[in-house]
Amino acid sequence: MRSERESVERAALALAGELARDAIELAAGEPTVVGLKTDALDVVTAADLAIERHFRQRISERFPGHAVLGEEQGLDHRAGGDWTWVVDPIDGTFNYATGLVGASSSLALVHDGETRVGAIADFGLDTVFSARKGAGLTWQGRVGPGDDRLGRARLLIDPGHQVPDPSVFRVLERFAELAPLAPRLVGSAAVSLAAVALSGGCFVGSGLELWDAAAGMLLAEERGRAVRWWRSAADSSHHVLVGEPDLVRAFEPLMPDFVHAWRLRRDGTAPGGLVEDLLGPSHTALAP
Repeated sequence: MRSERESVERAALALAGELARDAIELAAGEPTVVGLKTDALDVVTAADLAIERHFRQRISERFPGHAVLGEEQGLDHRAGGDWTWVVDPIDGTFNYATGLVGASSSLALVHDGETRVGAIADFGLDTVFSARKGAGLTWQGRVGPGDDRLGRARLLIDPGHQVPDPSVFRVLERFAELAPLAPRLVGSAAVSLAAVALSGGCFVGSGLELWDAAAGMLLAEERGRAVRWWRSAADSSHHVLVGEPDLVRAFEPLMPDFVHAWRLRRDGTAPGGLVEDLLGPSHTALAP
């Protein structure tokens, strides 16, 4: 059974790397906005749709028994299967649509709730990062590791909203009281996670979907970073903290405050009191 699973994972790793490289090519050229989601800043581009269609077609050809969960088309469930691909055709679509760096494609293969394979294509760096559980992180492209001593100071942030609640910045001030930090809002959880995996620092993100974080969390873990997942019992959103183990331990107690700031923007609830129904921390994603 183990050798069969390993064979699937090795084949999936090769396919994920190919698809990540394909995504960089499909995203080349002038972005075209073709729709909106929740608001005028939550856009869908032609490349989002084309990349996810390509992912689904190639995955179904190579692994016809595997389910696929994608940002644009939801869950395509294959009865009886315990393998699920989790894909985000473009994470950081607003960046991509407006010509900013900080956009990527993300693919992960999950088996019985555990991410076993992950790949991220960073469009701006023209680099593909990939990992298989227990086999370490690899990358192919024109970027290599930066200086971990400087990288350690980076706190990459995704507050879960294009316009975050102001209270999130007060929480970040408390992070900065614990360690020297250079905060950065990149606009893509996948790009941020790949950066932390490669060159250190920490990433803190709230209100994420599984496709935003599954691949990147595996990449970071395979690079020796500490990973933590939270989820509220009231919804399916994920909240994560990943990075240097000592910094993650120091920052972990502040996560309820960070999640609370996300919920304030989402729900408009009155301040005062933390998120009492927060589940975690866990070393793996918590199931809904």
